[in-house]
Amino acid sequence: MSRVGGTAQHHQSIVGVALLILCLLLASCSWPWDNPKAQNANGSPRVSVTFPNSPPGLSAKVEALEITDTMRDALPSGATLHEAVTLTMVEGSLPANGALIAFELDVPVAQDREANIGYWNTNTEEWEISPSEISSNRRVVSATVNHFSPYSLIEKAFNGIGKVLGDKTDPPNCSGGIPPWADPQFSEDNINAPVLWCVGTDGNDPDIMEVRVVMNRPNAGSIATAIKPAWAWSDMWEEAAPATWTQVAVGAALNGGWGDKYLIQPLGEYRFGFKRAELLDLWGNNTNQPLVEVDSQLPFVIGGLMYQAVEGNAAGGLAGAFIMMSLIECGGKLNSAAKDQSVGAAFKELLPCLNDRKDAIAVATAKAWLKMKPGANWEQSINAGKTIGKAIRAAGQTYAVAKLTLTAGTIIGDSLLDPILRQFFFLPANEELKKYLKAKYATKTEIIDLTPWSDSGTLQKSKTENGGSTAANKGMCLGSSVSSRADAFRCFPASGGVYDPCLANPGDTTALACMDGEPSAWKIFTGMKVTQRPNGVSEVAGPFYLELANGMACRLSSGAGPIPPSGYDGWAGTCKSKSGSGEVEVLWAKFASTTLYGSSVYAGKSPQGYLQTAVGPEGSQPVLVDALRIYR
Repeated sequence: MSRVGGTAQHHQSIVGVALLILCLLLASCSWPWDNPKAQNANGSPRVSVTFPNSPPGLSAKVEALEITDTMRDALPSGATLHEAVTLTMVEGSLPANGALIAFELDVPVAQDREANIGYWNTNTEEWEISPSEISSNRRVVSATVNHFSPYSLIEKAFNGIGKVLGDKTDPPNCSGGIPPWADPQFSEDNINAPVLWCVGTDGNDPDIMEVRVVMNRPNAGSIATAIKPAWAWSDMWEEAAPATWTQVAVGAALNGGWGDKYLIQPLGEYRFGFKRAELLDLWGNNTNQPLVEVDSQLPFVIGGLMYQAVEGNAAGGLAGAFIMMSLIECGGKLNSAAKDQSVGAAFKELLPCLNDRKDAIAVATAKAWLKMKPGANWEQSINAGKTIGKAIRAAGQTYAVAKLTLTAGTIIGDSLLDPILRQFFFLPANEELKKYLKAKYATKTEIIDLTPWSDSGTLQKSKTENGGSTAANKGMCLGSSVSSRADAFRCFPASGGVYDPCLANPGDTTALACMDGEPSAWKIFTGMKVTQRPNGVSEVAGPFYLELANGMACRLSSGAGPIPPSGYDGWAGTCKSKSGSGEVEVLWAKFASTTLYGSSVYAGKSPQGYLQTAVGPEGSQPVLVDALRIYR
């Protein structure tokens, strides 16, 4: 045994002298036998240290370093430590231009992964990433360093790279069926959509509609709801109540925030319960506003990458709170990066703030977390926040120095998709709509549905005329321009004049009773050619004549009109005093406002319960006037 050992030592001495001579000639040295693991051929990297453009005679020693749990915990999720080593100078001092460290792998780094050399900061217990180069065969990763400390090769997968649609998950599953009073509109057939939806009925309250939304991408999102939900649940917040950005900021005694929106994590699920009455009011006040909308612009792509960084260790509500706090504190730095949606530029902007404010963010997160979850432990929350922060900052450094071109579009693959895929609209069912309008707009205004053909007094007082003088010169009637009734027409008798509305006789559609100035005066025409209205019976007929509390009467008109005043969309007709004195004024309409009884001429309701209209001279701001009677 002693003879074999002596021979091995003799050979090592000879080889050592030869390597020393070669080292001096090449002006770079490393000592592989001082680090047996660095020479391992079973997949572990081989580590070398060289001194390019430096004086000869420099040498360094590479020694294996045990990887601790603290080192692993500080890594972002999905990252791998291939080897940890310490470096010390053997001959000479580390030159001003530093040293080149190279990790050589037996297996190439995959195309959708990035590898960098990281420095373990023993004071902060965090990894600091060095900008690194990967060789063309993707087996050698190198970096220039200016100090000797613990180093490791850190390999990280980039979620979403090379995946047009990104990671996907299963659609949500709602119970109870869509409430019979609802007819919601949303994308439900596209399983590749960025957001997946379902609708159900709350098992404890049939007057609550449940909406479930699943983020079908590896990025986060921000959810806005048009009305405050009766309840909310998220699989991120564990047993703690979900909180909006504003609630989290207030819980941490901070000002500002990103509004009353909810953070949804990558592939996460949110559930909301909305009350029937409030949904109907939402629809009645703004039919074009989404009930639920998911935003996934650059800040939330960054939020998703932050969440992925801790997904394997401390994901969940505390991680969500930490991310929200990080973006509340530092999100303003994203402005310059938002222009080109660059992920790397975004993290470069964020990192100085995330480093400078790391303790403040951890404390703010713990404060907010204890507000949501009073039973949580303060010290444990602080420490967990610091651990989350380390992993997020390490991931951010990796993204900031990544050689791959990363944008929000490459991560989520949704930049050109229709926004409606992220939107959910509430509509009431048909019967519910009728009941809602009747109850919502019950008013002291007298609403009169005109039926001249069933009123014997009207027929006795009306003069009957032939609408066409000859067979070749008949008058004609088209669909009414001022009434949505199916039996209402706009008629042009051969004798001249235009009458609108003219109401067809249910038993003889060629006989029409035409209003002659006001609802108490009618003319009856026969023999005209009637072109039936192509659409069916209107669900809610609008008015064509109004009597106002100020003594004026208004008739609806059609066609081009005067320029509307501020806050109104167009003109609806003209108004004049029933006494015949005074100027003609304009009846203004809000086409984008709530349509009461099928018309946009109503501007609201007075405290006394009368429907109101906007009336005033052209060129002046109108006033609201109570409508005593409307005829439709």
